[in-house]
Amino acid sequence: MAAEMRRRGDELDVELAPSKRLINCSLTPYFLNNSHYIRTSSDTTIS
Repeated sequence: MAAEMRRRGDELDVELAPSKRLINCSLTPYFLNNSHYIRTSSDTTIS
């Protein structure tokens, strides 16, 4: 399941790269932090 979430996160990271700035405050913390980023609710900056 973790691998699936990680893969899904990578896909989102690629597909939504242009609009990553918009979702950085909403969806990104849920998808990316839970997958290939350490889950840190305070630090949601992805660069």
